[in-house]
Amino acid sequence: MRCSVPELDQHANLNITFRYNAVCRIGAVRGEIHRVLENIVIVLVETTHPGNIGATARAMKTMGLSSLRMVNPKIFPSADATARAAGADDILVTAEVYDKISD
Repeated sequence: MRCSVPELDQHANLNITFRYNAVCRIGAVRGEIHRVLENIVIVLVETTHPGNIGATARAMKTMGLSSLRMVNPKIFPSADATARAAGADDILVTAEVYDKISD
């Protein structure tokens, strides 16, 4: 992300320039963090209680993670998992399920 200060007339306050550049730097850092988080995958193996799947999805959403994979979950999909997800249903919908860990 590249930021530049918009053209300001010669009487412009330098404080405006400083604030604008600070906001650009914060935006660039947030973009980099987002790219790092996209590469993290959470894998649950042989989960026996669907509530734990939902709780994991909720925790992932809170931390900005979105990629959930499960290996041979005992019960999934499940209303219990959805209830425990509490707003992180999108993570459950996009979760990938595998039969074996080698998959």
